[in-house]
Amino acid sequence: MTAPQRSTNEYLQDVISLLGGKAVKDDAGGTVTPSSGGVNTTVVYSATQTAVVATGNSGDLNAAGVRELVLDVNVTAISGVGTMVTISLERKDAAGNYVTVFTGTATASTGSAAAATIGIGAAGTGNANAGFGDTVRVKWTIAGATPSASFTVSLKGK
Repeated sequence: MTAPQRSTNEYLQDVISLLGGKAVKDDAGGTVTPSSGGVNTTVVYSATQTAVVATGNSGDLNAAGVRELVLDVNVTAISGVGTMVTISLERKDAAGNYVTVFTGTATASTGSAAAATIGIGAAGTGNANAGFGDTVRVKWTIAGATPSASFTVSLKGK
């Protein structure tokens, strides 16, 4: 008696289990994810910055074990003459220096200021195909005459 043939997806579900629940691509280019609901994501940073008048950053954030970062920024208030908000993601190199891996377009209005996927192989408009290492930080630059801006930042890893 021979064993029944298993489908590719059944086989990949077993592989996923062995890999600790990470999603993998099947032969047809589709994504096979764990039955528990998909790829695990981790909140690396989430904060609201209120009435920011100068350039600043999140401080060092642990991105160890993360292959891809998703950055979302929403400007909720902006005032001042010529005020512009620019959001960047920086990685920390071995010497302790910060290197920019992504810079969003400067914005002078409320709404989405940045929405990007950052990681090796990230493709598409506004995304960054770049490595980032174990330590990253979100940086904001506020420019203009008597500038003030409020915004939320979300950085998730997967």
